[in-house]
Amino acid sequence: MRNTRGRSGVDKPTRRREKEKARERGMAQVPLSGAGTEKGDWRIPGVLVEDHKSTKHKSFKVDAALMIKLQADATKNGDAIAALVIEGDGFGVAVLPIQHYDELLRRANVTHDS
Repeated sequence: MRNTRGRSGVDKPTRRREKEKARERGMAQVPLSGAGTEKGDWRIPGVLVEDHKSTKHKSFKVDAALMIKLQADATKNGDAIAALVIEGDGFGVAVLPIQHYDELLRRANVTHDS
């Protein structure tokens, strides 16, 4: 059986699925996410940056340091909203810093009331 895993341990089909999922959501993948100047995994420039995590486990730890970093990365990019998206087998959840959740609500109200 041929080894399809790169150095990161993520198999190539998974990378393809991530690219397809980003496209479905109308987002662009960030080249060299984390290592480059732009942060996050997926973006809608000027609007949203998403840090995407996939897990096969039943739990995923989200701590203050992770959320503070996510918020700082969004600010560096000039994005208004940052989201941590965690997907597993049969579930998905998005976690936002409270300030970014408030911004999302503000934008929804402006759009809804117009």
